[in-house]
Amino acid sequence: MNKIWLRTVISLFLCLSNSGFAQAETGLEDLLANGELKIKTWVEPNQQIVVSQQVNLYIEVATERWFSGGTRISGFDVEGAVVLRREKFAVNSSRKIDNKNWAVQLWTITLYPQQQGAIEVPPIGLNITVAGKDNQPITGSVTTSAIRFSASVPAGIGSNMDWIATTEFEVEESYDKKLDNLELGDSIQRTIHFKARDVAAMMLPALIFRPQNGLAVYQDPSRIKDTVSRGEYLAERTESISYLVEQPGSYWLPELVFHWWNLQDQTLETIVLPEQLLSTTGATIVKQPTATIEGTATTSDLQMRLIYLAVLAAIIMLVFVVHRAMSHRLPVRLGALKPPTLRRLEQQFVLACHQDNHVEASSLLYQWLDHPEHAAAINPSVRVWLNNLDKSDLRDQFDQLMGLSFADGQVSQAEVSSLLKKLKRNSQARFALGCWRRPIYLRLN
Repeated sequence: MNKIWLRTVISLFLCLSNSGFAQAETGLEDLLANGELKIKTWVEPNQQIVVSQQVNLYIEVATERWFSGGTRISGFDVEGAVVLRREKFAVNSSRKIDNKNWAVQLWTITLYPQQQGAIEVPPIGLNITVAGKDNQPITGSVTTSAIRFSASVPAGIGSNMDWIATTEFEVEESYDKKLDNLELGDSIQRTIHFKARDVAAMMLPALIFRPQNGLAVYQDPSRIKDTVSRGEYLAERTESISYLVEQPGSYWLPELVFHWWNLQDQTLETIVLPEQLLSTTGATIVKQPTATIEGTATTSDLQMRLIYLAVLAAIIMLVFVVHRAMSHRLPVRLGALKPPTLRRLEQQFVLACHQDNHVEASSLLYQWLDHPEHAAAINPSVRVWLNNLDKSDLRDQFDQLMGLSFADGQVSQAEVSSLLKKLKRNSQARFALGCWRRPIYLRLN
C-alpha cells in the first residue's frame, strides 16, 4: 500500500508540474496573440546601403504590464556581414497605448555588410520574462521575423581599392622630432591616428611599414578603441612606428592614401599623407619627392601608370626566364632572405630596451643566440647549449622569458623586465662557454 500511495503522489506531482510548464510556455504566446506583448524588429537605414556601412538592427519588446526579469538575445550570424553587439544593455522607456502605460525595451545591434547583394538577418531567439495578470512571472521564448536588405558598391570604387563607408573620417600624423640633420643611431617616433564615426575600430586601415637599407623600422601593435555614447559610435586606431638610422644618407617615407565613402554627401573622398624625407647631417638627397595625389588621377596619370606597370611586368618576366635558365648552374640567393648581422641585432636589441619593449628585446635576444654565426660554431640548439652549461637557474629563467614573450594574451612588461635583469646578472659569470669564448652579453644600458 505504501508503494502504491507513493507512486500516486509522484504521478500527481508530475502532472501538476507539466501543466505548470505548459502554461508558462504557452502564456507568452497567449500574450502575443491577445496583443498584450509586442515584438518589433527593423533596420536603419533600410535603403541605399553601401558595403561596409553601419546598419543598426533594432529589437523592441513591449509589454502591457512590466518586465519581471532580464531579456536575453540568442547569438546569431548574418551571412555576408559582420555582427557586433556593442551595447550591453537595452534602452528602457514607457509608452502610452490605448490609454495604458506600456513598458518598452529597445536593443541595438550593429551590422556591417561585407559584400554587395541581398543580406538576410535570420530569425533571432528572445527569452523574455513579463508579469501576468496575477502578477506571476511568465517566462518563455519567442522568435523574431527574418529581415532582408540590400547593399551595393558605389560607382567609382575599384575592385582593388581599400575603403570604408562613414559619416566622418580623419587621419592625423605626427613625428617626435625634426626629420633632417639626424645622426647615426638616432631614432624617430612616428604616430598615425585614425578616427571615424559610425564604424568599428577593427575596420579602420591596418598599416604595415617596411624597413629600408640603412633605416630600421619597428612597429608597435595597433591600439584600437571603440566608444559608444548615447547612440553615437566613435572608432579610433593608433599606429606607432620607430625609425632607427643605421647608415648615413637620405630616406623617403612613401605617401599614404586612404579612401572613404562620405555617407552624408554620397561622394568618394581621399586623404593623403604626403611622403617625407629623413636625412642625416650632410647627406645628399638622392631623389626628388613625387607629387602629392589630390582627388582622382587624371587620364595622363593613368596612362603613365599603365606604362610603368607594363614595363615592370616585362622586367619581372625577363628576370624569371633568366632565373629558370641559370638555376641549374648558379643558385640565386636573395639578400632579403639573409639573416640580419649580429651587430644589427644588437642595435635593435638596445633600441627595444630603451623603449621598454621587453617582449621585442627578448625576441631579438633569441635571434641573437640562434644566429648562424653562433650555430656554425656550436651545432646544438640554444636550449641544448644552455643545458650543456650546467646552469639550471639560467636555463629556467631563459625558458620563463621565452614563454612569456610568445604566449597568447597580455604579457606583463614588469615581469619580463625582471627576468631580463636576472638573466643579465647570471650571464656575467665567468664560466666556460666552449667555442663561444665569452659569456652572453646583454646590452641593457
